[in-house]
Amino acid sequence: MFTIIRILWSLWILGFIVLAVVATSRLIFAPAGTPARLHTWVLRMFMAAVWPLALFSRAGRDALSSGFRRISGG
Repeated sequence: MFTIIRILWSLWILGFIVLAVVATSRLIFAPAGTPARLHTWVLRMFMAAVWPLALFSRAGRDALSSGFRRISGG
């Protein structure tokens, strides 16, 4: 049981690191005139932290993916 918890914890941390790096790189390389850059970065960091919780429901997965698409402008 402890092994399963360690694997899940590792996946959560790995996912957070990857999504946090993506969010930070988008903040760094965003055009200078982009409005609310810091607010967008904070929102992306929040989504990076809670991404495993969103996987439990279809609505959560849709909200998570649409949030990243909406924020990235695509």
